[in-house]
Amino acid sequence: MNTISSPISPRFNWEAPDLVEEWPTFIQHVGFLIKGPLSSINEEEHCNYLMIWIGDKRRDIHSTWNLSEDDSKNFSVIKEKFENHVKPKSNRVYSRYKFLSRTQREGEIFEKFLTDLRLLVKECGYKDPDDMIRDAIVFGTKYHKVREKCINEGSDLTLEKAINFARTSELSKQQVQSMEDKSVHGISVKANRGQTQYRKQIFHAKNESESTKQKVKDCRNCGKTHDYKQCHAYGETCRKYGKLNHFAVKCR
Repeated sequence: MNTISSPISPRFNWEAPDLVEEWPTFIQHVGFLIKGPLSSINEEEHCNYLMIWIGDKRRDIHSTWNLSEDDSKNFSVIKEKFENHVKPKSNRVYSRYKFLSRTQREGEIFEKFLTDLRLLVKECGYKDPDDMIRDAIVFGTKYHKVREKCINEGSDLTLEKAINFARTSELSKQQVQSMEDKSVHGISVKANRGQTQYRKQIFHAKNESESTKQKVKDCRNCGKTHDYKQCHAYGETCRKYGKLNHFAVKCR
C-alpha cells in the first residue's frame, strides 16, 4: 500500500453511545479523503485504509463475512457490510414516531428544527418526504403566525413556502427585538441624563441656599451684615428692656 499522508485520519469510535449517529460522520470523513488526498490510489488500497480507520474491532467483524476475493477489494461492499453491522434493522414505526413528535423547542432557531426534520424523515420510508416535512413544520412551529399563513395557503402550500414563511417570521422577530432593545437603551440613556440633570439642579439649589446662609444682611438682632451665625448681639443685653441676644436698635 502506498504511503500517503492525509490531513486528519478518521477513526470510528466503537465506544460511542449511539453508533448509528456516529457512523454517518465517520463515513463522510472517509469519503472526503477517498475523493480528495487518496483519489490517486486504487480501490483495493481504499479498502485497506478503511480497514485501518475502522479500528481493531474490524478484525472480529471482518472475519465473519467470508467475502470473495473480488468483494474484499470492493470498497462499496466493505463499506456496506460495516454499515449493516453498525446500523440495526430500521424500525419505521419508531422512526415515524420520532419524526412526528419533533416540534420546535422554545429558543430553538428554525434552521436547527428544519435540519433535524430532514434527518429524521430519512428513516421513515415516506413516499413523499417533502410533504411530510412541510406538514411537520406546520404542526411543530412555535410561531402561531407561521402556522396561520401555512393554513391559509391551503392545498397550494409547498415545503418551500412553509420554509420561507418560517424564516421570514423569525427574521422579523429578530429585527423587531433589535429595534426594541435599541429603543429601551435610548430611553434608559435619556432617563439617566434626566436624573443627572435633576441632581445637578438640586446640587446648585443647595449651594445657592448655603451661599445665602453665608451672609446675613441687616441682621434682625444687630442690624449689621455678618457671616451666618456670627451675630455680634449674641450674648448681649438689650439696653432698652434688658432682654438677651439683641441690641436696643433692633428691640422688638
